[in-house]
Amino acid sequence: LYVLPGDRLRSDQLRNYRLLEIINNLAAKWPSQAKSLLAVQNESISVIIEAIRQSIFSIIASMHREMDDSKGISPYMQELLAYIGRIEFHLSHFPSTIRHTSALSSISDYIIQVFIVNATLVRPLTDSIRRRLYEDLEKLLDAVDSKMSPSVKYPNRAHLLLLFSPGQSSMADNMNDDGLPAWIYIHALIADSPEILVSPHLSVQWPIEQYVKWCCEHSDMEIISFLSGLMTSYTALVINRHETQYVPHYPQIMELIKKGTETSS
Repeated sequence: LYVLPGDRLRSDQLRNYRLLEIINNLAAKWPSQAKSLLAVQNESISVIIEAIRQSIFSIIASMHREMDDSKGISPYMQELLAYIGRIEFHLSHFPSTIRHTSALSSISDYIIQVFIVNATLVRPLTDSIRRRLYEDLEKLLDAVDSKMSPSVKYPNRAHLLLLFSPGQSSMADNMNDDGLPAWIYIHALIADSPEILVSPHLSVQWPIEQYVKWCCEHSDMEIISFLSGLMTSYTALVINRHETQYVPHYPQIMELIKKGTETSS
């Protein structure tokens, strides 16, 4: 019944959106007899949301093919912002239905999480790339807040942007707060480390897309546990090589793993 939101509404899409509004109105008038109608409505919305999520995932994943030192908004972000505009356009045709669900905030949460996981895997994380990610995220948060709904899971804009602010001092100060899950800071510190500390996806020989999908499907505690295993392997590597130093961010990463484990337990 539903495909990816395009620039224009197809007649069958408009018909289905109107049907959702009718179902919503009937359910509001006769709630005791609306069980089967609401089941149809919920299934339809789930199909729409899943199609949207798949498109968002694919668009953001392309950042790894486009990330360079050039200035301005990245091509993938331009595409994503346009797509968010199309989502807003389509959802505006069944507003009452959407208001009675958590669909908008769940999409906002998903967009931000997929961006953050991907962006904290970008290496090398030079100052110019950091600035570009900062600008991309700033535009994305503007679009999410104005066209969708504020994120429930990631409400603190300042904490998110500090991940990509030039220099590490601001992010280091922020790590003492509970503004973001600890694993996000660990990702950022690994990305800012020498390559001997491998990226999370490479530690298990996964494509980036597979690891991002895994993060989106697992809890903060499970991600921390995964990263703890990565650091255990790295620690053993340093010891086996009889090296005398770890990467500079090693103490911070280990402290965050400890903190993340305690917070989630």
